[in-house]
Amino acid sequence: YVSATYSDGAQPTSPCVPQHVWISWSPDAPFVLNEVMALNNSFLLDEAGGAADWLEVFHQGNAPANVQGLFLTNRLSEPSRYPFPSFTVEPGDHRLIWLDNDPEEGPLHAPFNVDAEGDDLTLSVWDDFGWRCVDHLAWSDCSAVVNTSYGRTTDGASTWMTFVPNTSTPPTPNAPNAGSSASGCAADLDGDGLVGVADVLIVLGAFGCTGTCPGDLDTNGVVGISDILAVLSGFGQLC
Repeated sequence: YVSATYSDGAQPTSPCVPQHVWISWSPDAPFVLNEVMALNNSFLLDEAGGAADWLEVFHQGNAPANVQGLFLTNRLSEPSRYPFPSFTVEPGDHRLIWLDNDPEEGPLHAPFNVDAEGDDLTLSVWDDFGWRCVDHLAWSDCSAVVNTSYGRTTDGASTWMTFVPNTSTPPTPNAPNAGSSASGCAADLDGDGLVGVADVLIVLGAFGCTGTCPGDLDTNGVVGISDILAVLSGFGQLC
């Protein structure tokens, strides 16, 4: 419940009637957003033969769990855009959701697309009196490289990295993320143990990105000239 007082004495409030809202994340749902490919044009085809964008959800709990009651959206104002169908996931398993705005193709196709240059995904549940976040992922102003994915370094990890086809750390839909969690150099963005062409392409593809971006080597919140120079200075380095 928010109230503001203006110089003319007006005191608008929102909402008009006070209500409870959740500001903490749900501690009960054992699922996380694990990997997303927001610019798929040939890496993976769905059952209809389309190269749709996709999201991978990972079960990090210790017992089988049903996803019924989970909702996915890329609009916080519409938390229930995609209600998960009822199915059970085993611990350590993955499920892929197609982000193609083609729900008529099956229950695992969300009724919306995502934008590789800036979007977000929220996994939520309805808990007692309101929507409660389970997990959230956002990216902004990033011109993603085609067929690369952005995911947790390993399943459920708190660190994230870019996965690049034809390297030792490719995208892994419906399979464990296998990124390097202890790379010896920051410029090894794809985690393959070498600062090479793929790392340069990641920085160039994210140039101008602000916020949480792959390629922000100097961690100043924007991918710029200094990041390009950093990856070039380490080119050929074994990590």
